[in-house]
Amino acid sequence: MRFASRLCLAPEDPAEITSAAASMRSELGEPATLVAVFASARFGDDLETITGAVAGATGADVLFGCTAGGVVGGAIEIEHAPAVSLWAAAMPGVEIDARHVEHPGSDAAAFVNMPSIGDDTAALILVADPFTFPSDLFCTTIDHEHPRLTCVGGLASGGRQAGETRLVLDGSIHDTGAVAVALSGAVAVRTLVSQGCRPIGRSLLVTAGERNRMLELGGRPAVDRLVETVAELAPEDRELIEGGLHIGRVVDEHKVEFGRGDFLIRNVVGIERDSGAVAIGDSVEVGSTVQFHVRDAVTADEDLAALLAEIGDAETETGVLVFTCNGRGRRFFGMPDHDAAAIRALLGTSDVGGFFCAGEIGPVGGVNHLHGYTAAVAVLSAP
Repeated sequence: MRFASRLCLAPEDPAEITSAAASMRSELGEPATLVAVFASARFGDDLETITGAVAGATGADVLFGCTAGGVVGGAIEIEHAPAVSLWAAAMPGVEIDARHVEHPGSDAAAFVNMPSIGDDTAALILVADPFTFPSDLFCTTIDHEHPRLTCVGGLASGGRQAGETRLVLDGSIHDTGAVAVALSGAVAVRTLVSQGCRPIGRSLLVTAGERNRMLELGGRPAVDRLVETVAELAPEDRELIEGGLHIGRVVDEHKVEFGRGDFLIRNVVGIERDSGAVAIGDSVEVGSTVQFHVRDAVTADEDLAALLAEIGDAETETGVLVFTCNGRGRRFFGMPDHDAAAIRALLGTSDVGGFFCAGEIGPVGGVNHLHGYTAAVAVLSAP
C-alpha cells in the first residue's frame, strides 16, 4: 500500500496539473486505486478539465473531491490563494464503492444512491454540499443502520449560496448532494476529531429543556449557572468567552470523570435573560451532563497534538486525509500551516491531502457527528 500527494500552486497551467499527477503515479509504482482532488473555489468551472487530466495521468480507479475556500497538501495549507491539492493511494485488496448521494428533501431519513456497506467496510469518506445535503441527518442514519461504522469528511466551502460549490466523482461534476466513498477490504482507517476546547466551571445536569434551549442546569435557571461560572473565571478566560462560548455534552454518561474526547462540543447561540434559558446549536437532552467550554489556539494546538500522538508514527506507510474548519488556519493560530505541520511532525508523513471545510464530519465517542471549528483526520494504512 502506497500513498502520494502534490500541491499545485499554478493550477491554471494544465501542464503543472498533468506533471504533478504523473509524478504521483510514478511514486506509487502502479495505477492509483483512489485519488482525491480538492481545488480552490475559483476553479469550479475548470474542475472537469482538471480532474480529467488527473484521472488520465494517475490511472485512477476512483476519483473524488470538491471545491473549497482553502486546501491542504503535504505540510502546507493554502488559504487565500489559488491552489489544487492532489492525493493518491494504491491500495491492493481494497474495494471502493463511490456514489453521488442525494436526499429527497423531506424529513424522511432515506438517502438516494447510497454506496454498498458490508461487514468489512472500514470507513465511509464523505464530501458534501453544505446547502443541499443534510449531513447531520446522514450521520444519524449511518449510526442507526450501520453502528460502529466510521464516517469522516467535510462540507465543501468557498461558495456563498446553493449552486456555487462543486463536487466531483470520476467524470461527473455535481452542485448538489454529496459524494460518499466506502472503503472495504484490506485497509485500516483510524480517525480523530480535534475539537480544540477546554472545559470551564463544573459539569452540570440538564434538569429542564426544550428543543435547543437549556432551561435549567442542576435545578436552577441555566443563565444563573452561566453567570456563576463566568464569575469564577480568570480574566483571560473571560476574554475568550467574548469571542465565543461553547457547551460540551458528555458522550458516555457511565464515566465518573470527564476529560478530552468525552464531550461533544456545540456553540452557545443565545442567552434569554427573561426566561433564564441558554440556547445551543443542537437539541437539548434532559438528563444529560454538560459543561461550558472555551476555545483558544493554545488549547486547540494541545488537543490536536495529543490526539495525533495517540495514533503515533506508523510503522507502515500511511496516507492522511484532513478536513479542517475554515475558522482555523492562520487567522486562528496566528501562523500558517498549523494542522498540516502537526500531522507531518507527529505522524511522520507528508502524504496528506485535504481542504478547509464549512463543517467537518467525524466520530466522537463512537458516534458520527457534524462539527464546526474542528479538524477531522483520517489515517489510512494496511491493516
